[in-house]
Amino acid sequence: MKHITQQHSKMSRYPSDDQRPCFRVFDNNIEYEGQKLTAGVWFFDIKPGESPTTHHLYICSPIHVEAVTCDLEERNFGRLLRFKNTLGIWHTWAMPMDLLAGSGDELRAILLSMGVGISLKQKNLLMNYLQQVTPKRRMRCALQIRLGR
Repeated sequence: MKHITQQHSKMSRYPSDDQRPCFRVFDNNIEYEGQKLTAGVWFFDIKPGESPTTHHLYICSPIHVEAVTCDLEERNFGRLLRFKNTLGIWHTWAMPMDLLAGSGDELRAILLSMGVGISLKQKNLLMNYLQQVTPKRRMRCALQIRLGR
């Protein structure tokens, strides 16, 4: 799968065949060529064969990867996520990248507890999306705060 840089204007449009494979985030339900797609993160691909066919897979409710995060020593990388919960309210969260290690069960548990809807059939695509999308925005994060005496 190719490396993907997230650009909000491009990420919210239905992809053409030459843009696939790719991820797209739709903040609202959309209709395209008679198909209704629910708001969320989608993966668009082309199935190879004698007559290649396009297909798309729903991954989860809307999650935007807003920034790459790290500490002052350029360690402890993460992603700043902006997502819509079950109640339709937008939230942000600095996700540590180490949650993508292994099966990702801990990450999905955290996202589910914050109200993100996730397709269990596409849980690996969620991991791919969060790891591959690399926004240009950078943010420094503190792992702990020391209070002065």
